[in-house]
Amino acid sequence: MRVNISKDQLVEIKKIFLYFGFCLLLSGCFQSTAMVGPAITVASTQNIYQAGFSYSAGKVVQNETGMSTVEHLSKLIDNDKAKHQNNIHKDLVNLVNNNLAKARIEKDFVILVRKNIEKTREKINLNN
Repeated sequence: MRVNISKDQLVEIKKIFLYFGFCLLLSGCFQSTAMVGPAITVASTQNIYQAGFSYSAGKVVQNETGMSTVEHLSKLIDNDKAKHQNNIHKDLVNLVNNNLAKARIEKDFVILVRKNIEKTREKINLNN
């Protein structure tokens, strides 16, 4: 018994298997994640030395930090984001304070000019 499958159906089946594979890998159900990186390296470059170096570098990072390379990198990125957001907050506060100071100076200047105009009008009216 032979089943005829169109190209569109075959593409859909491949997509389903691909999505299922990604979900399996990204959900954490895949047990030996430490070997995924080197396995991909061997599969793509066919260089076992590079894969061995990748695995040993990951182990060194894990022994030094207590975290996997991905966790360590995520922590570093989060710290950089927090510093950047803190700097943006400080810059915004400084900008608002500077604008408030300028507004106060402009308000004081306007008041001073109005008083001088009123004094000048009084002097002009007294002379007439």
